[in-house]
Parts: sequence; C-alpha cells; structure tokens
Amino acid sequence: MWRPLLRSYHFLQRSRTGVWYFRIRVPNILRDFMGCGEIRRSLKTFDLKEARIEARLLSVYAGRLFLELRRAVATGRPLTLGTMKIPDDIRTFIVQIKTADKEVTVTADPRIPGDSEGAQAALQQLFPQGVPMPSATSPSSALVAPSPRLSEVAERFRTRRGSRGRSPGTVSEYFGAIQEFIDKTGDLPIREISGKHISDYTEFLLCERKPPLSQRTVDKKLNAVAALFERAELDSDWDKKEDWPTKGHCQFKKAKRRHGQAAVDGYHAFTSDELNSIFSPERFRKNLREPHEYWLPLLGLLSGGRINELCQLLVTDIKQEGDVWLIDINAEGHKKKRLKTSAAQRKIPLHPLLIELGFLEYVELVRNFDTAVFEFPELLFPYLSYTEKNGFGGAPSKKFGRFLDRVGIVGEKKVFHSFRNNLNQSLMNLKLHLEHRSRLMGHEFNHVNVEDYSTDLPLTIVRDDFLARLPLPKVDVSVLRMSRDDFQSMLQKLANARRKQLAHEVAASQQGQPVMRVRKRIPSI
Repeated sequence: MWRPLLRSYHFLQRSRTGVWYFRIRVPNILRDFMGCGEIRRSLKTFDLKEARIEARLLSVYAGRLFLELRRAVATGRPLTLGTMKIPDDIRTFIVQIKTADKEVTVTADPRIPGDSEGAQAALQQLFPQGVPMPSATSPSSALVAPSPRLSEVAERFRTRRGSRGRSPGTVSEYFGAIQEFIDKTGDLPIREISGKHISDYTEFLLCERKPPLSQRTVDKKLNAVAALFERAELDSDWDKKEDWPTKGHCQFKKAKRRHGQAAVDGYHAFTSDELNSIFSPERFRKNLREPHEYWLPLLGLLSGGRINELCQLLVTDIKQEGDVWLIDINAEGHKKKRLKTSAAQRKIPLHPLLIELGFLEYVELVRNFDTAVFEFPELLFPYLSYTEKNGFGGAPSKKFGRFLDRVGIVGEKKVFHSFRNNLNQSLMNLKLHLEHRSRLMGHEFNHVNVEDYSTDLPLTIVRDDFLARLPLPKVDVSVLRMSRDDFQSMLQKLANARRKQLAHEVAASQQGQPVMRVRKRIPSI
C-alpha cells in the first residue's frame, strides 16, 4: 500500500480558537545554535485540507533549513540566521522647484534601477542652464526633506513606544498590525499613503484575510495604522494641517464599542455549570505542578483581577488594613510591574473563601521560602517568567486555556478574563453602584462629580455586603483545599529545577559552549 512520504498532519496543531498551526521540533544538535526547541507558525486557516497543504510545504522548507544548519555545524563554517538589512541611503527623495514661469516636482526612488538617473536627465532637459537651487536670495525654490518609508516610521514607533506611553504589549500588537499593512500596501513613502490604501486594506481584512476578522478587530488594526501617522506627525514627517488617511474608516468609536454592536465581540462570562466544572476538585486539583495553577483561577473569580495584575503581585502586596486583608493592585515595588490604566490601581478585599482555603498561609510560606534562586524572588509566584509583550501573565494564560479545553469549555470567548465578567455581573445583581463597581474592577469612571467629591466605599462594606454575597461554585471546600506542605513541595521542586538549570549554564560557559536559553520569540519560517 502506497503511503505519502511526508505525513503533514504530524506537524499540525489546532488552537482553541480553531486556527491551525504548523509545529516542528528542532533537532537536538541544533537547539543551542537556534536557541529554541521548536518552530511554530500560524497557518491562518480553519480548513484542515488547506492546513495540510501548507504544512507539507513548510515541512520541506524546514527540512532543508535543518540540513544546511547541520552541515554548517559539522564543517564549522560561519552561518547566521537573520534578516537582510536595507542600506540607510535607500529612500525616496522629492524635489520641488518653483521659478517665475514654471513649477516642477520630481520624485525618484534609488532602489529602482535608472530612476535617479532618469530624474536627473528630466531636470536637465527642463532647465538646460542648470537647476536653480535654494538660496537666501531665491526663497521661491525649496528642497523638501525626503519622505520616510513606512518601515522607517514603524521602527521609530516600536523603539519609542508610540507617542502616548503605550505598554510594551500594546506596542507589540500595534507593530504587528503595522507590519501587515506594509506587507499588503508596500513599503511606500508615508506621504504617498492615501485613503484609497486604507480602504483597500480594510477590504482585505474584512473579506480576503483568513481567518476572517470581526469589525472590532479591524478597527483595532486601523487604530494601529493611525498610530503610525501620529508618530510621523510628531517627527514632522506629516503635515499637522492634513488629516490622517485613516480618518473615518473605523466603524465603531470607543464609546460605541461599549454600548453598540461591537459589544458582542467581548469575552463571555462562565455559566454556573462551567464554573462547577472548572472548580470540581477532581479536575481542578489534578496534575497541579505550580502554585499559580491553583490560586490564579480562585483569585480571578473572587477578586476580578486581570491575569497580569495577579501574576505580578509581590508578597508585600497582600496586606492588612484594620481587620481587612486585601490585595493591593499597584505598579510600585518592582520595575517590571505595570497597569493597564491609572484606574487599575486599587485595593480589593480578600474574599472569605480565599482565607478559608489557606491563601494567607501560602503568602507566609513564600515570604519565608528561599526564593533567591528565582529570577524574580519578590513575587508571590517567584518562578514566573516575564516577556515585554505579555508581562508575567503570558504562560499562565495559555496554560489556563489548555485547562479549559480539557474540561470541555472551548471557544475564544471563554478565557481567564471571563472571571471579570462573572464578578462584574454579580456585583450588578447585588446593586453595587456603578461608580464603586468601576473602582473595584479597575475601570475608568470619568465624571466631574465623582472626581471632585466622591470617596471610596469602606473596605469592610465591600467585603461583607458584596464580595461575601457572591454566588460561588458548588464545591466542597474541605476537598478543594490544599495543604501548606503541598505548596512547599511544589516550590521546592521548582527551586531545584532552577538550580540545576543555572549549574548547567555555568558549566557550559566555562567550557566555552553555547548556552541554550528560552527565547522570548519563537522564530518563524
């Protein structure tokens, strides 16, 4: 029986949103050289047949890549993986010349063979006696500064974090959308971009792109492109008197997104049955290896904290004021901590169930544990890793998504953030005023009366009259609870693994061998 030489489905993985991914393991001999254990790339399709064809092509490409690298490693000849760099002097220039009887504009692109020479020949034909150059006595003629290309402005946007102090995650997301716009439109000078380019890109996103995007996602991408023109305007590469080409192309403004059709694109709250499935002791406690796998879902349900807010908590952020234990959400005490907005800084009383389950005992355990071996010893979960894009919450978010898949809760609308929807809806049902609910959730609430005259609701009232009355999953607390020894054993195993990793790195560096480290970004092919 004939069998295909390449079984492409071995390289396929389906995400919980239904998109197919290509994955292939890097051979052991090449892992130190490439700095990763696998290569992963989105195939941007929901169709299995289409994904198999793409995966087959990529597997051939990856095989050839690995073969070349093996030869390079075996022979010792130099070989580096990287992107081609465009020389700095390659850019479009525009010359505008005005005289008493004529006005001429000449545009040339040095990357097009013969373009610069042709522009010079045209100027010589128009001005046989010589091209008039700008001078103090001839203010009518002017040499216009070159218009930077989209890629140049995009790089400035990335390195300067936009213009509004955007978070690294937002900048990374925007930069990806900007790169997609450049790929679709071409790396044109930014002054040549018009509303037609934006319309064509919008049409591509809505009708041609796979997988298809919602209008809300399209608007986010258009906002990213608008940030490119904002950057150009700040750098004097765009006339402030001219509107950006993106003007009028977003279907939903920010206020309309909150109340209109775009609201259906947000995350959905868990149902009561789904919460019972998540916190079912036989499922929830199964195969736990790290303390955050146990505490983060409980904290999300009972505090409404965003996943990165909870992952970046310091031990000192769990404190007592009067007779109320609370979680202090802030951006202080560690240079890697960050908040979504200024309104996200708040204090959340600990739910009585968290105390009953031993959360304060875990905090005390970490406080007294030797966490110096970890990279971030001050954290409540000191073993977590950090990335510029996702902060400390990247890996825990993905792990929780895989847990939801295992318990049968699938779909892109049900994620860790859904716990916030549950808490917000419960507080609404308990008639907590919008102002205080917004403060507890870390949402902005702009009103002059609130800003000038309002005071915070006492923490005891928030705890006893609202949080303590939240509807809870139907679970046996005595079975759900884990002991201090369980968490100490987890931390000890993590610390031992970290010490082993550090010892390996020291030994490898002393022998002059490359040290394999976890990359922040898996290379694509």
